[in-house]
Amino acid sequence: MSVIENFEVHQSPVALRAPFKTALREVSEFEVVQVLINGSGIGEAVGVTAVTGESSSQIAADLKSLSLVGADISESQTFYHSEIAHLSISLGAKAAIDMAVRNLSPKEGVSIKSDVTIPIANRSEYAALFEERSYFGS
Repeated sequence: MSVIENFEVHQSPVALRAPFKTALREVSEFEVVQVLINGSGIGEAVGVTAVTGESSSQIAADLKSLSLVGADISESQTFYHSEIAHLSISLGAKAAIDMAVRNLSPKEGVSIKSDVTIPIANRSEYAALFEERSYFGS
C-alpha cells in the first residue's frame, strides 16, 4: 500500500519569459501554487481570478486546509474520484493534488522530471527551461 507520508504546499511568483498581453491587461508574472507529495509527486495550479474566479491565495489556503497524510494512493488513477472530487475546495487545488499523485505512479514511455508546465519547444531547449523554472530542484 502506498500512502501520503508528506504533503507540502509552496506559493511563489514566477516571471513569464515575455509579458502576456490581452485587451484588458498585461501580465509579467503569476503566483504559482505547488504541491509536493512524498518528496517527488509534484502538482501545480495558478489562480487567474479574471478567468477561473480562483486566486492563488485561495488555492493555497484550500490545499493547506486538507489532512491528506496517511491517505492511500495505491490506486492513483482512482484516487481523485474517491478522495478529492467531492471536497468543497477550488478546482485548482483539486487539479494540483491530482497531478502530484499521478506523478508518483510509474509510467511507460518518455519520462521528464519537472515541476513546471512543459511548453511546446525544441527538445534541446527543455533542460534550460526546467533549470530556469524549477522550484523543488532535481
